[in-house]
Amino acid sequence: MLLGKNKLMPTVSPNKTVEGFLGGIIFAIITAYLCFQFLWIEWNTYDIKDAISIALIVSIVGTIGDLIESKIKRLAEVKDSGSIFPGHGGV
Repeated sequence: MLLGKNKLMPTVSPNKTVEGFLGGIIFAIITAYLCFQFLWIEWNTYDIKDAISIALIVSIVGTIGDLIESKIKRLAEVKDSGSIFPGHGGV
């Protein structure tokens, strides 16, 4: 929250920022790289490009899904969509 200054979609999810979105993508790519290097080394089916591509796609689609859920919650005028974590937006 210290770095996020530019809102991603303030009318849908006011706390999401462009910096957080980009940071999430970068973290996902770094994590995919590390997992590939240390966990998937024996798998000859995939290469590093596959791991990074999957991380990129999942991080972007995950954010889009989260924004869609936030929009649905706003339209339904509810705060939380789940009760597993009280005060959390939903799981």
